Amino acid sequence: MEEDNPIRTEQCRAFYEHWRALGSNDLLPHTRDFVDRPDPALIPFVVILDVTERGPVFRFMGTALVELWGRDQTNTIFGAGLPEPAIQAMRGNCEGIAMHPCGMIEVAEFISPSGRSFQMESIMLPLAVDDGRPPRLCSFCQPLDDVDEFEDKGSRYKTKQRVSWIDLGFGIPPGLPRDTNLSADSVV
Repeated sequence: MEEDNPIRTEQCRAFYEHWRALGSNDLLPHTRDFVDRPDPALIPFVVILDVTERGPVFRFMGTALVELWGRDQTNTIFGAGLPEPAIQAMRGNCEGIAMHPCGMIEVAEFISPSGRSFQMESIMLPLAVDDGRPPRLCSFCQPLDDVDEFEDKGSRYKTKQRVSWIDLGFGIPPGLPRDTNLSADSVV
């Protein structure tokens, strides 16, 4: 990763270091290693996605995220409910992460059912898979603001504040990650 570290939170840095420690000889960590050796402090904020033709599909969602979003999204399309251009952008970014391979870091704004906005930082990284399996990603999401388990339950994505690729030693795709922002009045 470049010297001017784009990762803001200590927890996202810890997730990145845990992911790196699972790989060997400059190889990506395998899904099996990631699942078999989780960091108990981080796993509640982790998701695992399969990158499929339909779009990225949630295969695992940590309990803290299930509670925050108010539902378990396992086996659903990442971004379901967003406008189709946003889903296509998410698909393109996930494919870029999996195929290049590289990482992505973002800060996004969310809005609670009461209308309070808060920010979350997330990091998305590729995982190795067995032959014949779809590409797989892992992600860690960390609130930058205090969240209330009751008031903020059912919060929704509003807009992306900052996003960039992370070079994992293989370079990064040309250009910035695709824009998934909605209009200023849209919330999903």
